[in-house]
Amino acid sequence: MPELLQPSQRQALQELLGLPSPLRPSARAARLQVDLADVRRILDLPPFPFADLASPTSWIVGGSVLRWLCGGLGQGTYRTGDLDLFFPSTEAFNETGRRLLERGWQFRGFTSRTVMCHRCGRPAEIAHPGPEAMRQRFPEVRCAVCGITGGEEPRRLAPGELLALTPELIRERLLVALELVAPDGTVTHLSAAAIQPQLAMVIGRADFSLAQLALDGGALHFGPYTWTDLLLGRFRHVAHSDTWGTYHRLAKYRAFGFRPYAGTAAEVNLRWAVYRFKRRLRLR
Repeated sequence: MPELLQPSQRQALQELLGLPSPLRPSARAARLQVDLADVRRILDLPPFPFADLASPTSWIVGGSVLRWLCGGLGQGTYRTGDLDLFFPSTEAFNETGRRLLERGWQFRGFTSRTVMCHRCGRPAEIAHPGPEAMRQRFPEVRCAVCGITGGEEPRRLAPGELLALTPELIRERLLVALELVAPDGTVTHLSAAAIQPQLAMVIGRADFSLAQLALDGGALHFGPYTWTDLLLGRFRHVAHSDTWGTYHRLAKYRAFGFRPYAGTAAEVNLRWAVYRFKRRLRLR
């Protein structure tokens, strides 16, 4: 737990971040980014896995950064999980996708809110509709031009064969992300739905304070209350997102050992109850 920090570590962190002592929930960090090396030194952290993927045009955001920091904050060792990459442009997205394939990542598929061909991006249909396909993350789809594409198993794809995204294609197909699998099995999501010109805009879209963490290479970026809550062992709701995802992330951060503020728990649970009620009405 955060209270396992040595007093000297806590003091060094609060001085680095511009946080007052004693620390209260209303305190905001004076800085929204610090050198990653300083945080590693204070918390005695190992190098971040896949740190070489972070750059000014490829940002590692969210849960993987939190899990890494939790080891230094006394919340257990780093646990492998999904890796989420965000980008300032579709060009950066496409370039990173090709580079990862060159480095041995395997292609899993594009997630979208419409059925599309994973090869050419045209509209498609589920190849084998039924309950089994509904349970699959990447069911096989049939394209009038490319035939059957998709499927659950990761597969080799030449870098030059990766579908290049455009803003128009993302908008028309309601694209969410490209999913790749690293050589060590780490599932890697390249976000297509949240391409923003500035990292601060991506961080500002996160629903909870603990999700407002990002690496751009040499710096660690965060929201105004992120470190306040990390050091207090708490978390708060800071921006509206999809109700289903927010509700389930509430449980995830609790599992990390952090407690939601009372207002956060009440708001998220109320939204979830309204969502479930409306969904039952639609299904009648």
